[in-house]
Amino acid sequence: MQHVLCSAPGSTRVISSLPSCRPWSPLHCPPQHKLSTPRLGAGWWQRRCPGICKARRTQDKHSASSGQPPPPASPSPSKTASTDEANDSQPSSGSRFPINKDDAITIGIALAVSFLIRTFVAEPRFIPSLSMFPLFEVNDHIVCEKLTYRFTRDPKAGDVIIFNPAAGALEEKQYFWQQDPVFIKRVVAVEGDDVEVKEGTLFVNGQAREEPYIYQKPAYKLKKLTVPANNVFVMGDNRNNSYDSHLWGPLPKQNILGRAVWTYWPLNKFGSLPDHMQLEERKQLPSAPPIVDKDISGAHSDLVLMQVTSGPFSFKVGS
Repeated sequence: MQHVLCSAPGSTRVISSLPSCRPWSPLHCPPQHKLSTPRLGAGWWQRRCPGICKARRTQDKHSASSGQPPPPASPSPSKTASTDEANDSQPSSGSRFPINKDDAITIGIALAVSFLIRTFVAEPRFIPSLSMFPLFEVNDHIVCEKLTYRFTRDPKAGDVIIFNPAAGALEEKQYFWQQDPVFIKRVVAVEGDDVEVKEGTLFVNGQAREEPYIYQKPAYKLKKLTVPANNVFVMGDNRNNSYDSHLWGPLPKQNILGRAVWTYWPLNKFGSLPDHMQLEERKQLPSAPPIVDKDISGAHSDLVLMQVTSGPFSFKVGS
């Protein structure tokens, strides 16, 4: 006698009388009522057991009374819940990167904000050459802001700027930075200024410019020229090793991308950039006249003394 194993939900029973089973069609019985009889050979899945499967007997009665095909049996709630939980806990096999909707929105917002900040507010840059030595060395990392020239003021002498090179600047020499054509130089003159280099000194409007930030005095000469409107004249601090305006001419303001304001790597250079032009302007301010609290006409007879009266006090000041 052959044994039939019925795998109905919730119980597993062995049926010893095979004649009680009749042929089974997969269209009339839900999957959870299938039988597994490994010892019956290749046709084991084509049999069912109406004596054990109560749901099947109910469907048989319904079909016999109405003459219509029985409605499909509803799956077990416990099994459906467990199946849903398993589907939620395991990612879909067809998706290599399972990301839900909320994560996708968060990532999209982060990328958009990063792009806007880099385009309109500030961006990090690294130094690829020694054209600005000793201020910057190779692989120094800086921050360049983009708001000052857009809302506050125009570029002025002394500013360290990043920019796209002027038209024709990259035609004479082919450099590795053509893949990312952004230069960094210092503004030495603005529109309307006369620029000249002679005897190792930069002259702007006929006056020698004091430049404590340069590495070496320029070993070349530059004939006097006037910076056109809406242009600036830029040069590297390493004057003899810089591909700048003394070779390809003034730079249009529209090519300027931003102003270097901060160094964040290496850590020993961490901080804002020094404003050498502001210090030079302070040195050129006229000194205040001396104030004397006593009559010095005897000691300095060549001075013209001025009587100053303030409340109860009276003193003379040399003019």
